Amino acid sequence: MINRVAHKDLAKGYLRQNGNQSGMVGAEILYSVLATITNGAFAGAFVALVIYRLIFNALGAVLGGALVPLFTVVFTVITTMLTAAIIAPFAVGRGRYYLHLRKNGSRTSVTKLFEGYDYFLEFASVEARRQFSILWLPTAILAAASLASGIIVAVCGGVGGLLGSASGYYNFYGYNYGGYAGAAQGVAVGVIFALLILGAAAIAAAIIKIYRDLQLWAVEWILADHPGMTADQVLHYSRQLTKGHIWDLFVYKLSFLGWRILSWLTGGIMGFVFVEPYYNMTNALLYEELKGGAIELEAIPGNSNLQDLSRRVKPMDGYPPVKPAPQPAQPAQPEPALRGVAGMYAGSVFKIKPDQTVVLGRDPKQAQIVFSQGADKISRRHCSVMFSSRLGQYQVVDHSSNGTFVSGSRLQLNVPVTLPRGTQLALGSNDNIIRLE
Repeated sequence: MINRVAHKDLAKGYLRQNGNQSGMVGAEILYSVLATITNGAFAGAFVALVIYRLIFNALGAVLGGALVPLFTVVFTVITTMLTAAIIAPFAVGRGRYYLHLRKNGSRTSVTKLFEGYDYFLEFASVEARRQFSILWLPTAILAAASLASGIIVAVCGGVGGLLGSASGYYNFYGYNYGGYAGAAQGVAVGVIFALLILGAAAIAAAIIKIYRDLQLWAVEWILADHPGMTADQVLHYSRQLTKGHIWDLFVYKLSFLGWRILSWLTGGIMGFVFVEPYYNMTNALLYEELKGGAIELEAIPGNSNLQDLSRRVKPMDGYPPVKPAPQPAQPAQPEPALRGVAGMYAGSVFKIKPDQTVVLGRDPKQAQIVFSQGADKISRRHCSVMFSSRLGQYQVVDHSSNGTFVSGSRLQLNVPVTLPRGTQLALGSNDNIIRLE
């Protein structure tokens, strides 16, 4: 079961720490601007689709109007896929921003939103595949229901007209109006049946769409974490991550409904300032839990990092390239490690990789450093530790019920804390102490 409350508390902790919220607001505003500009740049594609729709509607009118709803549904799906696809690279960049914050404990530049631009078509094609996987069956159901409804109305009207003509109840002054009256009654009955069919189809399509949308919820975050994956790999991996968690994901998304309403009531201001940063930071934590391990955040193939732009800029004509001044050699730092000082692992040393999270606790399914079940003061997932190579310090997050202590002071629950090398952590009590080497 997804630990929704813990993720939300930890996300709020990230917002409060080191001015992270201001960076998140900047990222959300930049993402909104980029999405709007990109949609506008592709307006020609929408114009073409409008022309196609007019052709479809004209054809449907020739066929008696039965196919007009069908073509309207198809047009809506195509525009939905196109809209999602063209903003997908920037959505991946936004995901990388939040995953970097989760992995390193500190915000990065909002230029991370541009990291997916070099692979625009690759990320766009994955999102288009995702939208197609979500929409094709609901679309087929609605299209079939629309077509069936039009046929039913036409058939009922025709049958009603024939029955009315055969009856003698509508003969006035030698004229038989039974065909018109019967056709009107038949159409009314057909409309009732059509509405029932369309209603049932709409409910079925909505349920299927919601289910498949939740099933492929992790696509954006997988692309942000592992940008080199193919579309088939990403879609398959998302289904694996969300398997058995569909209902939890539905409740999780529903829990933000009140915040969405508040954002709407404030004209989107609360969305930029709090709701979207809070929601996306929680998403990053949720992805990490479903993944079952630390976030890796692989580099985008081809080195799209804007900070490395200087490598690709040629010197101006007539000016020699500027050589950087030699930097003094820095003393080599020891590899990060966790050393047991007291308790079960006293004298043991666990070397850890920089920028990768290690969990300490009693549950072997969640923890990499596992304590015995007899250590009753230690929780199943007691705390997580990560050495930040950028900061040269440790990031520690307490998840326990009995606490993680530093010099007798208990760390705040689910809030990342930066600690220097040499700090000793007491897990639950002084019976088990770990030093950050």
